[in-house]
Amino acid sequence: MAASPDAARASAVPRPSAPGAPGGVPAAEPPVQAAARPSHPGVAPPIDLALFGVAIAARGRPGRTGAQEAAWTVLHLGAADDEHGRASAVDLLAGLRHAGQPARLRLVGPLPQAQRGRLLERATDEGVVGALDLLGARAPHEIARLLVEAALLVVPVPAGLVARPRRDVAGAGHALDDGALVAVALAGCAAGTPVLAPDLPGMRALAAELPEVTLMAPKAPAEAWARAAAGPLPVPPTPDERWTALRRLRRSSFCQDRPALGAAAAGGPASQPPRG
Repeated sequence: MAASPDAARASAVPRPSAPGAPGGVPAAEPPVQAAARPSHPGVAPPIDLALFGVAIAARGRPGRTGAQEAAWTVLHLGAADDEHGRASAVDLLAGLRHAGQPARLRLVGPLPQAQRGRLLERATDEGVVGALDLLGARAPHEIARLLVEAALLVVPVPAGLVARPRRDVAGAGHALDDGALVAVALAGCAAGTPVLAPDLPGMRALAAELPEVTLMAPKAPAEAWARAAAGPLPVPPTPDERWTALRRLRRSSFCQDRPALGAAAAGGPASQPPRG
């Protein structure tokens, strides 16, 4: 049964299928599940890889490389109660603009009116309100398009995450509940968009396998995040680079139940069986 429009727009990360080939719209195949732990409401894995294939193909049409339009665009995906992460993204924007970088920030996800006002006030105080776009909730296919139209996905650490450890499944020690952040970062990797994320356990696993992910100390100042962000912003990935990233994610250990990919379609050896 098809999801209702309201349900679709409430998701901050799309749901999964297969990406298809660069030459056209992806064909329907068995779902490709992008693994993630239970997520925050409004940031719901798994992701739909087919939607990213469609978005990348659209950007690769003749006369539209996607690089020029995406240059200097920073994207943030968040749930309705992630005001701390959104405020951190505004601070990152301010750091970039104050350093003379012509960056823009797009905030995507359900946005309560009171929070919208506080974010606009923060951006006004920093002198960057003209470079801030509050897009609100978007359907999964729109999120895929917005990620492909960005040069950087920023994933700030939510307030109190480091201070709220949870028991791991074995009951020994503690593990950070960063599954929502991992889900968002996986969406960035599916789009081939560089991801700037906090150095947390789940993110370390992504960064070890997916080169799109760059880690920052969670408590690093906004100026340090801005310096790290300034690297990829002027030169976003080309459509070919985004296709390579999408295929790499599909062959990675973060995709469960992966259909076999031939060398021609995958740009490399056929994928290995899912890890048990």
